[in-house]
Amino acid sequence: MATATRLRTPVGGQGLPYIGEALTFLRDPATFVAARRARYGPIFTTRFLGQRVIVLPGAEAQRIVLAAQVENFPWRDGNPYAEPFLAGTLALTDGLPHDIPRKAMSPAFHRRSLTDYVAQIQQAVDTRLGAWGAAGVRPFFPEAHRITFSLAFLLLFGADVFEQYDDLNRVWTTFMDGAVNPVQLNLPFTPFGAALRAQKRIEAHLQAIITQRRDSEQAQGASGAAMDRGDLLDMLLRARDQHGIPLADEVIRAELKVLLFASYDTTPGTMVWLLVELLRHPALLARARQEVIAHCGADAAAPLTYEMLRQMTLLDAAIKEALRVHPQSVFSLRGVRAACEIAGYAIPAKSTIMLVPAYTHRMPEYFADPAVFDPDRFLPPRQEDVKHPYAFIGFGGGPRICIGEALARIEIKVFFAQLVRRFDLGLVERQDLTPRYVPSRPKGNVLITYSERADTPA
Repeated sequence: MATATRLRTPVGGQGLPYIGEALTFLRDPATFVAARRARYGPIFTTRFLGQRVIVLPGAEAQRIVLAAQVENFPWRDGNPYAEPFLAGTLALTDGLPHDIPRKAMSPAFHRRSLTDYVAQIQQAVDTRLGAWGAAGVRPFFPEAHRITFSLAFLLLFGADVFEQYDDLNRVWTTFMDGAVNPVQLNLPFTPFGAALRAQKRIEAHLQAIITQRRDSEQAQGASGAAMDRGDLLDMLLRARDQHGIPLADEVIRAELKVLLFASYDTTPGTMVWLLVELLRHPALLARARQEVIAHCGADAAAPLTYEMLRQMTLLDAAIKEALRVHPQSVFSLRGVRAACEIAGYAIPAKSTIMLVPAYTHRMPEYFADPAVFDPDRFLPPRQEDVKHPYAFIGFGGGPRICIGEALARIEIKVFFAQLVRRFDLGLVERQDLTPRYVPSRPKGNVLITYSERADTPA
């Protein structure tokens, strides 16, 4: 008679009270996981911000959690610290409360809409780069941040309220500083306490925009002149639930907030790491510039199109490689609804699991010479991400993959294309480019040198 295989129980360290091993983990997630696997086994436990967490490295675990058994691993159950900031959003909902707003917003990220966005993005980038002058030194991260966050504001709300951007940007900075802080103490002098106060101002700001739009729509409807604005706020206002009822204002505020949350650090972080790595590898930078010129021409004033951007496969691969080496989600927590088995280990119900793309993206089982920045790994004939599905999850994976993935790629491609069509670029020496993991970006502001290219048309 066959004997049932006995499942292993994950074991691991404890660390400090409440904090656990979080600070050690956040200093260098890949090194942390490698050391703990060597000590405790391929799947292990740790204490992380008050929770006992089961760490699940590897592509197969990512496939199970993000796709094959996604309903068994709800995001909300593993992230109680996000509740004060993301309650009611796509990130913390399941079923119809998640699906209806996502479906309402989906047209904004379809190819037809993305095609229309290219001109708006290029105009915003050109306006910013036009203020640089012919040559100089610039901190690149603030430039990338301003471009991407202002574009998010424009695509969410339209141009008619863009004069409110600076006010929202100032309070949003305070909000984000506390939202990503691991110490959640609601005191007047803590970042967390400041973030909660900033959130109230953000909620009021967003509600004022929603009310203004509703009043405008009602006035236009009464006069027979109602119009489809095409921005994301318009789509959410027109959305209906399964009973034909419009979404409540608190639902709309929540979704607007999570979209701003996603655009604040993730896209500029990827944009900055892409430029840093290409500037560190001049031969790759030259190839990427040649690809831009081949498909878009050398004249920075010439308009870009969606088709031009789509053909830039090396740049696509370089964006993937930037996200592999410097993932914007270095880890991801999930709850466990029902007990299950992963890789021979027992995963109890009501436990918390952690995926660590920052480690899995560097596993030699999936990626050759994983410490090397090499975009060709994503191009034929190698295509390492195709050979090992779910080893690379730059924008997440499965049915809840980042809704704004395609838009983020377009923003990055337009910014890069305009940079290299206009300027020769370099990295200032002796600056701190040490990785910072939450959010993912270099510690410094990334000082770059730039000078107008001799072959740039007047």
